[in-house]
Amino acid sequence: MKLIVLLLTMGLATSFLHAADKTFVLPIDAASSGYVSDLDQDGKYEKVSEGMDNAMEWRVGQYFTGPVVIVMEVALPAELQGQTVKVQSAALSVSANGVHGTYPEKTPETVPDCLIYTYTGKQADGKVTAEDVLDAQGNFVGREAGLLIENQTPLKAGTRITADITDAIQKAVDEKAPIVGLRLQLKTLPSTLNCWRWRGPAFAAKYGKQYAPVLTLKVTAE
Repeated sequence: MKLIVLLLTMGLATSFLHAADKTFVLPIDAASSGYVSDLDQDGKYEKVSEGMDNAMEWRVGQYFTGPVVIVMEVALPAELQGQTVKVQSAALSVSANGVHGTYPEKTPETVPDCLIYTYTGKQADGKVTAEDVLDAQGNFVGREAGLLIENQTPLKAGTRITADITDAIQKAVDEKAPIVGLRLQLKTLPSTLNCWRWRGPAFAAKYGKQYAPVLTLKVTAE
């Protein structure tokens, strides 16, 4: 009996030794993020603007030049590949830009909810392309993963917003995806100037890493 108890105890101890809690803070890289615009306003997103030159401010919604969405592709930690991973939490954090975080620059009463979509597969290749927004049938790529910010949420310059996307990242990990794509878009698209404004990687590089858009993962891996 003592031997059985000892073996069970050793087995549990081994299990705890193999399971490890880890936290990863994954900055959004300007080389694999940016915004995609529908300049013709025909429902097709064709203009890609990526890199540091286009990463000072990101807009989501109806901008002066037409509808725009933000695309971010994030490499998941390579050390998690081949392990059994439980995602305890996954959160996307961004910082508001402008007086109230919106265009027009007044209280954000009219800007619709901003949603987060996630996608994996062939579109999640580490590059920002028009195919990261719509598929060949004209449907939005990926699945809705969460709400970044709700209509009428009061903001001021630098306000930090964090949104939970744990379930979506767990799905990506279960699929053994090396990269996960994140896309910010409005729930409904206004017909006139109306968009959220977020600080991109170039803003953080110039004014402080506390403004950087990041994906934070807390996982248990074994």
